[in-house]
Amino acid sequence: MLKKLKIPSALLFQFLIIFSLAFLLTIAEKTSQQVGLISDPVQQPVNEASLMTGSVKPGETLSLSLIRNGIPHLLVDEIIKPLTSLLDPRKCKPGDFFKLLITPDTSILSFEYWRGNKERYRVEEKDGAFVAYLAPVVFTRQIKTLSGEVHNSLWESMQSQVKSDDLILRLSDIFAWEVDFLTEVQNGDRFKIIYEELFNEQNEFVEYGDILAAEFDLQGTKYTAIHYKDSTGHSDYYDLNGHSLRKAFLKTPLNYRRISSGFTYSRKHPVFRVNRPHFGVDFSAPWGTPVVAVADGQVIFTGWKTGLGKTMEIKHNNGFITCYGHLSRFAKGIFRGKRVSQKDIVAYVGSTGITTGPHLHYEIKISGRPVDPLKVTFPPSSPVNKLFLTDFEQTKEKWVYTLGLLEDLNLVALPQESMAK
Repeated sequence: MLKKLKIPSALLFQFLIIFSLAFLLTIAEKTSQQVGLISDPVQQPVNEASLMTGSVKPGETLSLSLIRNGIPHLLVDEIIKPLTSLLDPRKCKPGDFFKLLITPDTSILSFEYWRGNKERYRVEEKDGAFVAYLAPVVFTRQIKTLSGEVHNSLWESMQSQVKSDDLILRLSDIFAWEVDFLTEVQNGDRFKIIYEELFNEQNEFVEYGDILAAEFDLQGTKYTAIHYKDSTGHSDYYDLNGHSLRKAFLKTPLNYRRISSGFTYSRKHPVFRVNRPHFGVDFSAPWGTPVVAVADGQVIFTGWKTGLGKTMEIKHNNGFITCYGHLSRFAKGIFRGKRVSQKDIVAYVGSTGITTGPHLHYEIKISGRPVDPLKVTFPPSSPVNKLFLTDFEQTKEKWVYTLGLLEDLNLVALPQESMAK
């Protein structure tokens, strides 16, 4: 009989461990070949460029902002030097934004500086030197509409519906020759507007574009404005008959709170308490309120007049002369002989002369004869050129149809288009 082979337990244990490891390695190799876990080493990609961004804080220059964001002084000098030919890097505004693209060895690939959200400057290397240039910004123009009803004032009724007060001011300017928005507008009057909004490449609202059409219903009397630009580049606002809304004279020379005294041949003087003629209109307004020229003309007097204090007179076409009294001061650059344009700021409200408080005394004379500024009829500007009447009619019909579709406080996005600026 064969004798039983006796194997020490320790040796048997080692054998089992070696066998198990060999088996596991064999399985792992086969599995890795099947699923591709084992492969040749792959070299990691090298980061070729780094993007650094930041924005200017209050009180900072562009240089300080770049340094604060960790950009080396040497690179800052290379960026600022070419930019100084286009702008003053010391005059930055909080929120101005920049982007810097650099290589691992800190060489500049490109630098971009946004001044606000409308101006973009770039610095790049060209022929071994860094150059700066104003880069075009592409704006997306969206046409939108807004309509509503006046409650308390046009300003209050529109303010919650707009992105900035500029749209309200533009609407007021369009109808400035037809409607006095401070005194003639009442609750229940209605407005409709078709206008443009401009957005930059980051889809940020930049500003309002043109008001393309507007309608104002003043106690049942409708005023319509159509923006039209002819092929020569001339643009204006016209009524439905093609007549310019822009008159030779504005209705008033300032934004005022109320009319404190009107045109009359006899009134009790507030200081002397005797009856005297008052050949003008007194507009109550805060001290320092800007006063504008109501029409193109030439300044013929700046000085002091008894009773009126600091006074200015402007001569216009067709024998018109306008007079502005009780001024606090004249605008910079205004002097006798200076030619001014309609809406130019010429002076500021005060209380010089004989007066009980700050206000503007405003007179109009035609061929030397005083007339009531609130009742005089002014000649209109030129209508649409006859050569473009057919094109104007097509533009008018499009916008009048859209105005007719509007509902109160309805905001509708119309077709968009891009434009470089």
